[in-house]
Amino acid sequence: MNALRKQALLPRPWLFAARLRLMHSRPTKLHDTVAKNKGPHEMTKKDQARTLFRLGSILGVAGLVLVLPGCALLEQIGGTSSGLARLGLRKTGQVHQGRMSWYSVGTNGGTQTASGERFSDSGATAAHKTLPMGTMVEVTNLANDRSSVVRINDRGPFVPGRIIDVSIGVARKLDFVGTGVTPCRVEVLTSGGERS
Repeated sequence: MNALRKQALLPRPWLFAARLRLMHSRPTKLHDTVAKNKGPHEMTKKDQARTLFRLGSILGVAGLVLVLPGCALLEQIGGTSSGLARLGLRKTGQVHQGRMSWYSVGTNGGTQTASGERFSDSGATAAHKTLPMGTMVEVTNLANDRSSVVRINDRGPFVPGRIIDVSIGVARKLDFVGTGVTPCRVEVLTSGGERS
């Protein structure tokens, strides 16, 4: 077998990257390099880095497709007893009523929380003065009966008459961003086998 034929039969991983690149509309240096039948040893470091970055981006999107449905499940089933059971949670009977407000990275003065966890505007988290960190609670907006399950990861609110601060993402779900403060019910949850 001659040398050209042997070379044609060898696997060429860089060709996969070229085919992947053809799916996109913009030509790049990587595409130009492969189109000239140059091997990976002739690609510049910049082209190799670009290929790895694009492959990483594709894998990252694939990871989000797998993770986000789980986050959406928490939002969809929060509030129903069968939904809580699917999460392995149940109500303890400990109920607080008062007023609820929201906070964000901007109003919090950054992303630091009392638990040391990084605060996110879109997280299903809340601040409470006395409940232990990590406690799961169901908060219900009594003005429209919408509810959501959140985890306590911060301390507050430090305004008289308010019992809980939720992230702005939860406030959007509960539909009270415009009013800022709303009457609420907070029900403490526990995992299936525990009783408090």
